[in-house]
Amino acid sequence: MVSDDFPDSSLQLSATRTSGAPDVVMSKLSIFSPSALQETRYTPGGHTARPIGRVVLPPRDEVALLHYKLLSLDYARSRQVQLASRLGQADRDNAWGHHGTMPDAELLANLEAYRARAVDVSGAGRDRAVTFATPPWWAEFDRAEDYDGRIAELTANLAASSADRERLDHALRAQSDEHGRINRELGAAQARVSALETSRTWRWTKVVRRFVDLVGGSGR
Repeated sequence: MVSDDFPDSSLQLSATRTSGAPDVVMSKLSIFSPSALQETRYTPGGHTARPIGRVVLPPRDEVALLHYKLLSLDYARSRQVQLASRLGQADRDNAWGHHGTMPDAELLANLEAYRARAVDVSGAGRDRAVTFATPPWWAEFDRAEDYDGRIAELTANLAASSADRERLDHALRAQSDEHGRINRELGAAQARVSALETSRTWRWTKVVRRFVDLVGGSGR
């Protein structure tokens, strides 16, 4: 969380200082079922973990721990001094907790970098997923089924299928109507041809019969 000035002690931070940037490094394995894990396998500082056991994440990242450490440059600097005083020799030898000895220029650049990526995080743990600038270390683990999302997806697919089926039925009915019209026109045309052929047959038959009668009557 970032702030240009240090807030008054009467203010509620979560209500008055809601500008912050999700940070993978500051997202630590803190909420888990002890009976489900065999080992947490934290790295120094607990910034990442490689837990072993029954590891199943929630459907989405939605818990936000508001880390108020950059509440003005002066506060951040004084906090650095306190952190540096707690470092042991092993910490210093391995550069663990190096942020506790960060020079002022680097501290200011760090503050500006957070401010540039900051968003309004009010309600982040309740109504929207937390997103990170880089893939989190826990991205490799399986997630529980998002039943609400799955139901919404199935409902949308069902609605799309129903619409497709309705369009297909409409097209089939139109095609059937067209076939019926064509068949009726063909039937009418065939009836007219049959009537015409019958008429021609009758006319020529009458002429031939008269000719035969004339020839037969003369003895030829």
